[in-house]
Amino acid sequence: MSKRIIEFFILDIFLAIDRIKRYSKNLDTVDSFINDETACSSIMREFGIVGEAMNHVLKSQKLHNFTQPLWRDIVDFRNIVIHEYFGLGYAEVFKIIKKEIPSLELEMFNFIKNFKKSIEFHIAISDTKKELEKMGRVESLKYIKKLEQSLKND
Repeated sequence: MSKRIIEFFILDIFLAIDRIKRYSKNLDTVDSFINDETACSSIMREFGIVGEAMNHVLKSQKLHNFTQPLWRDIVDFRNIVIHEYFGLGYAEVFKIIKKEIPSLELEMFNFIKNFKKSIEFHIAISDTKKELEKMGRVESLKYIKKLEQSLKND
């Protein structure tokens, strides 16, 4: 089991969602998704991150009362992406990118409202911002700052 606090896994999900949205922004058809090898591979990796992080979230006793039963489907999808990638239906994946990812982002935002005042959550945000700054991940840093501001305004 990981020694990371669970709040980092929640932020992993948000950052992966942001990257999926950014990497797919200019993809308007399934064919454009399939034909852009870099974007396709990058997005599939981010799905793996979302599923792995969600698996940690679902196993957390601390978060158990706040999770959604359907989030198990995200972990199952991750397993397909990682282990059965040649059997994927890219039309379905593209639909998930365009329809389900924005919905998941909203669900996760509503989920973290339960923890936005916790010390651990603030530590995770602060440490994540420092790490992103150190790595020069400007877009991800902007996203985390925007998420942080949204929580303050909510």
